[in-house]
Amino acid sequence: MAGGLPTLTVNIAFGSDSLDITPTWTDITSKVRACNIRRGRATEFEEYQAGTLSLSLDNRARTFDPLYTAGPYYGNLKARVLCQVKATYAATTYTLWQGFVSGFNVSPDISGDSICQLQGYDGLAYLASIDLPQDLYTWSITQLATQPQAWWPMGASDDVLREINNTYPFNFSISSPRTSAAPTQWMGGNANQFDGTWGAITSTPVGTGTGAWSVAFFFKTDTAGPASGLNPIIMASGATNASRIGIDSAGRLAYNKGFVAESNSAFIANNNIWHHGCVTYAGGANKALIYVDGVLLNAGTGSGTASTTAFDLIAYGNVHTSDLSQFNGELANMAVWNVALTATQIATIAAAGLQGQPYGGTTTDDWITPVLDAAGWPASWRSLNTGLVKPGGMKWGRSALSVLQDLARTEQGRLFADSSNTITFLNRNNDTTAARSTTSQATYSDSGVSTVIPFNAVGAISQSDEYLANRVSVTTAEGIQFTKDDATSQATYGIRAKQIDTLLDNQDDAVTYASNYLARYKNPILRISDWQILPQAKGSTAFPKVLDARIADLVTFEIKPNNVGTRISQTIILEQIAHSFTPDKWVTTLSGSPQVT
Repeated sequence: MAGGLPTLTVNIAFGSDSLDITPTWTDITSKVRACNIRRGRATEFEEYQAGTLSLSLDNRARTFDPLYTAGPYYGNLKARVLCQVKATYAATTYTLWQGFVSGFNVSPDISGDSICQLQGYDGLAYLASIDLPQDLYTWSITQLATQPQAWWPMGASDDVLREINNTYPFNFSISSPRTSAAPTQWMGGNANQFDGTWGAITSTPVGTGTGAWSVAFFFKTDTAGPASGLNPIIMASGATNASRIGIDSAGRLAYNKGFVAESNSAFIANNNIWHHGCVTYAGGANKALIYVDGVLLNAGTGSGTASTTAFDLIAYGNVHTSDLSQFNGELANMAVWNVALTATQIATIAAAGLQGQPYGGTTTDDWITPVLDAAGWPASWRSLNTGLVKPGGMKWGRSALSVLQDLARTEQGRLFADSSNTITFLNRNNDTTAARSTTSQATYSDSGVSTVIPFNAVGAISQSDEYLANRVSVTTAEGIQFTKDDATSQATYGIRAKQIDTLLDNQDDAVTYASNYLARYKNPILRISDWQILPQAKGSTAFPKVLDARIADLVTFEIKPNNVGTRISQTIILEQIAHSFTPDKWVTTLSGSPQVT
């Protein structure tokens, strides 16, 4: 670019896939007439917004016309191709923006001029366009190396009971029990409350060929089985030694082969709360293993080996006269496999279903990872701090971005796409511990000192009650609310209450959250909304700083309004960065939030 401005490079990855981590770039810089870039958010009270790009491209030769068959990029002018903007100054190259092109829009002009107004967005907008599965359990089970042979959600009361894999479909056509060694596919009764219900789930035995099987389900009951019998959940039909799984007379999850008490969980599970149960059999001389809530509680120490007879009935009595006639309780997500699941697989689906949390997930970054995985976001396009709090449950069934924003808010952290389109998570301590957030990266000032960067315009400077909060209430994932007050602030300004909903797992984190927020906003804070720089006015000082400016950088802003009185000086955490440039002019606008020490 002219007049000591940086050298601009604009690349588009024609022909590469949207999530190609090693795309083939094509340089289109010579066609660029103007460029506008924005990343971040106006204040720390907003969610980070998707970064945007606007490019005005010379299109007189119909270079970017997707309908022009003679064009050099015909067939590759597609939505969501990758675009990249770089600037080189003093032999250093800075990536200013990378993301996706929304499409190629052509505006013919009868004068002979023509431009393509290209719009782009970064990874936050991409993630906003992806709806996650209904829950973490659904996604987790689909990620298993071996998929279930059949799977029944049995979910909400308005959900028609269905077999997800459609291997063994059935309907509600039969209203009375039937005894059959090889039943057709049918189901009767209430899909959620199994009081007096019964039904076949498969006419082809699970485990055929290998003899191995797994049965997993969520259950809730306050009923125990009769002496020497079970409150049955699932069983095989017909045969006198058919396998059965249910709740025994002591309220434990048990596996029986025929009338023999093969094994039980040694865990009282009929306490009327939801549990995850799983019984596996690896075939041969192995014994049935029983897991409750993802933990192996019985390694098959009972007599005899497990049965290769497969399960084909849900909550159907009368096979064993010592059993109750049906399971009394609630069931959800019944699934059967023709392999023995591993302990890790069982723990994974148990955690995802019971607590809505990833298996092994402790800190916030552990929870962010499966969301990005479910969205298909490349691992190499992530930079995640280790979180400092433990969430208590993720509510899926929404856009990936919405879930990620909930997790970032729970952490009191930041989640954004950086200039290279890397999804970045910064934990709650980043602003007080990270080098670039604790040491000022640049000083923007009207002092005229040689080392500072001058600005040519500044937005509002205020100290108002807009962000005042002296009563802060934080709600955990379980809906429990914790409130902190600042009596001094309330006496001075009156009560100003703030309610924050989080996914926090425990009281201590909620109280800390409220205390941190209160300490920051119990009194009005001086705010400088934004300032504008023409870096070419002091190129060697300004360009290396504005081109390298990053979200969450600490900077210093100084101003003496009307050149009267004392110069105001404030350290600010950058929240938003915008660049606008043409071949002969560069404008950068920065905004941020006051640093709190």
